[in-house]
Amino acid sequence: MVRLSHLSPTYLQWLHAKLPGAGNWEGADGASRLQKAICAFQAKHPPLKQDDWIGAKTETALIAVYGEPPGNGGPPPAPAPAPEWLQVWNALPIQMR
Repeated sequence: MVRLSHLSPTYLQWLHAKLPGAGNWEGADGASRLQKAICAFQAKHPPLKQDDWIGAKTETALIAVYGEPPGNGGPPPAPAPAPEWLQVWNALPIQMR
């Protein structure tokens, strides 16, 4: 199973793309294929416990083999600038708003 903090579609797509045997991430049997693929990965990378759970040790091994998943690491993206009308509004003195 995947930790709740990793249930984003991007993370799940990354797992399905990287783990052999995980197949397409969509569909009714996508979760069971992913569980089997996680267990197989853990079996090939001792001393990981074969519990089909992506905990800290399994995720560290996944990153060592496949690289960082999308959205992990690095600074967050810069926020989009405010629309021009809002910038003008915010520049007005309080009394004129």
